[in-house]
Amino acid sequence: MKKHILIEILWIIGGGVLSIFLTGLFIGFNRLVNPTLEMQLHDTYFVLTPFFVGIPSFLLLNFLLLSIRVFLSKFQKVITNFSLIIITGLLIISLNSLAQELSRIEFLSGGWTVYPPSSAIINDPDTTTQDNIKVASNTISILIPLLVLVLIITSLLTGGNLKTKEAIHERK
Repeated sequence: MKKHILIEILWIIGGGVLSIFLTGLFIGFNRLVNPTLEMQLHDTYFVLTPFFVGIPSFLLLNFLLLSIRVFLSKFQKVITNFSLIIITGLLIISLNSLAQELSRIEFLSGGWTVYPPSSAIINDPDTTTQDNIKVASNTISILIPLLVLVLIITSLLTGGNLKTKEAIHERK
């Protein structure tokens, strides 16, 4: 039993190392070690810590790795199933907070007027940023119910496997 738990911990740590590497490739390794990550989105300047970029990538990558492992084992490894349930729950929480932040950004980007207003200067204002925020928000609103469905299916199949294993142990 301890061997299986150690294997799961090593898989999660390996996923964490891989997510740090991929995040470093995506945003740059020099930005990853800086205490702040600065982004300019349209007319708004955001300052984040790399932690807020790393955690969602860690959860998403571990979700994908664990999903593949669980589906290949046909939901028979209980510890792997529990790991998938925990990572999926944390991913749902992370995506929900990201959706709240995106809706706040969308609200702020549509409600502020800088004098002189951009509409007076440019006839066709650039709305790609607002469109990208809406696409990301809509994608997240589709992903969350799918993740809840994966969470429910994994929980039901794990419970069924536990009952089956308990029945086998009772027969012996």
